[in-house]
Amino acid sequence: MGEQDTNLTARMRTNGLCQLYFLCRGSSVEPSYAQLYKQCVPKANRFSRRTFGRAVRRCREKLGLSQEDFAEQAGIHRTYVSSIELGKVNVGIEVANQLAVALGIRLSELIRESE
Repeated sequence: MGEQDTNLTARMRTNGLCQLYFLCRGSSVEPSYAQLYKQCVPKANRFSRRTFGRAVRRCREKLGLSQEDFAEQAGIHRTYVSSIELGKVNVGIEVANQLAVALGIRLSELIRESE
Protein backbone atom coordinates (compact mmCIF):
# COMPACT_ATOMS: atom_id res chain seq x y z
CA MET A 1 0.00 0.00 0.00
CA GLY A 2 1.56 3.30 -1.11
CA GLU A 3 1.72 6.62 0.68
CA GLN A 4 -1.25 7.95 -1.28
CA ASP A 5 -3.37 4.91 -0.31
CA THR A 6 -2.46 5.38 3.37
CA ASN A 7 -3.41 9.05 3.17
CA LEU A 8 -6.72 8.16 1.55
CA THR A 9 -7.50 5.57 4.23
CA ALA A 10 -6.69 8.05 7.01
CA ARG A 11 -8.92 10.69 5.44
CA MET A 12 -11.78 8.20 5.12
CA ARG A 13 -11.55 7.37 8.81
CA THR A 14 -11.40 11.05 9.77
CA ASN A 15 -14.03 12.50 7.49
CA GLY A 16 -16.13 9.53 6.43
CA LEU A 17 -17.42 8.50 3.07
CA CYS A 18 -18.40 12.02 2.06
CA GLN A 19 -14.74 12.95 2.01
CA LEU A 20 -14.05 9.92 -0.18
CA TYR A 21 -16.66 11.21 -2.61
CA PHE A 22 -14.76 14.47 -3.00
CA LEU A 23 -11.43 12.70 -3.35
CA CYS A 24 -12.79 10.45 -6.07
CA ARG A 25 -14.07 13.46 -7.96
CA GLY A 26 -10.52 14.80 -8.00
CA SER A 27 -11.17 17.94 -5.99
CA SER A 28 -7.93 19.35 -4.67
CA VAL A 29 -9.68 21.80 -2.35
CA GLU A 30 -10.72 20.62 1.11
CA PRO A 31 -14.54 20.90 1.22
CA SER A 32 -16.23 22.86 3.97
CA TYR A 33 -18.73 21.24 6.33
CA ALA A 34 -21.52 23.10 4.53
CA GLN A 35 -20.44 21.53 1.24
CA LEU A 36 -20.25 18.09 2.85
CA TYR A 37 -23.72 18.60 4.32
CA LYS A 38 -25.14 19.53 0.91
CA GLN A 39 -23.49 16.54 -0.75
CA CYS A 40 -24.20 13.93 1.92
CA VAL A 41 -27.64 14.76 3.29
CA PRO A 42 -30.48 14.19 0.84
CA LYS A 43 -32.26 17.42 -0.03
CA ALA A 44 -35.55 16.05 1.29
CA ASN A 45 -34.00 15.62 4.77
CA ARG A 46 -32.35 19.02 5.10
CA PHE A 47 -33.58 21.44 7.71
CA SER A 48 -33.73 24.95 6.30
CA ARG A 49 -35.50 28.26 6.62
CA ARG A 50 -37.85 27.20 3.85
CA THR A 51 -38.83 23.86 5.41
CA PHE A 52 -39.32 25.53 8.80
CA GLY A 53 -41.50 28.23 7.22
CA ARG A 54 -43.60 25.63 5.44
CA ALA A 55 -44.14 23.79 8.71
CA VAL A 56 -45.23 27.01 10.43
CA ARG A 57 -47.68 27.73 7.60
CA ARG A 58 -49.13 24.19 7.66
CA CYS A 59 -49.66 24.32 11.43
CA ARG A 60 -51.15 27.83 11.27
CA GLU A 61 -53.54 26.82 8.51
CA LYS A 62 -54.59 23.68 10.43
CA LEU A 63 -55.69 26.01 13.22
CA GLY A 64 -57.55 28.22 10.73
CA LEU A 65 -55.59 31.32 11.73
CA SER A 66 -54.84 34.22 9.43
CA GLN A 67 -51.28 35.53 9.37
CA GLU A 68 -52.50 38.63 11.18
CA ASP A 69 -54.20 36.72 14.01
CA PHE A 70 -51.25 34.35 14.30
CA ALA A 71 -48.77 37.23 14.41
CA GLU A 72 -50.76 38.88 17.19
CA GLN A 73 -50.78 35.67 19.24
CA ALA A 74 -47.05 35.17 18.67
CA GLY A 75 -46.26 38.80 19.50
CA ILE A 76 -44.56 39.56 16.18
CA HIS A 77 -45.43 41.65 13.11
CA ARG A 78 -47.57 40.13 10.35
CA THR A 79 -44.99 40.83 7.66
CA TYR A 80 -42.42 38.96 9.74
CA VAL A 81 -44.74 35.93 9.81
CA SER A 82 -44.97 36.15 6.03
CA SER A 83 -41.17 36.32 5.72
CA ILE A 84 -40.78 33.31 8.02
CA GLU A 85 -43.32 31.24 6.09
CA LEU A 86 -41.61 32.08 2.80
CA GLY A 87 -38.19 31.16 4.22
CA LYS A 88 -36.76 34.65 3.68
CA VAL A 89 -35.39 35.13 7.20
CA ASN A 90 -33.42 33.19 9.78
CA VAL A 91 -35.49 32.73 12.90
CA GLY A 92 -33.89 32.92 16.34
CA ILE A 93 -34.68 30.40 19.03
CA GLU A 94 -36.82 32.85 21.02
CA VAL A 95 -39.01 33.75 18.05
CA ALA A 96 -39.25 30.09 17.06
CA ASN A 97 -40.48 29.32 20.57
CA GLN A 98 -43.02 32.17 20.38
CA LEU A 99 -44.32 30.68 17.13
CA ALA A 100 -44.62 27.24 18.69
CA VAL A 101 -46.48 28.62 21.73
CA ALA A 102 -48.87 30.52 19.45
CA LEU A 103 -49.49 27.25 17.58
CA GLY A 104 -50.11 25.42 20.85
CA ILE A 105 -47.26 22.95 20.36
CA ARG A 106 -43.77 22.42 21.73
CA LEU A 107 -40.85 23.87 19.79
CA SER A 108 -39.43 20.36 19.37
CA GLU A 109 -42.69 19.29 17.67
CA LEU A 110 -42.53 22.26 15.30
CA ILE A 111 -38.97 21.39 14.37
CA ARG A 112 -39.88 17.73 13.91
CA GLU A 113 -42.74 18.86 11.65
CA SER A 114 -40.29 20.76 9.49
CA GLU A 115 -37.85 17.90 8.98
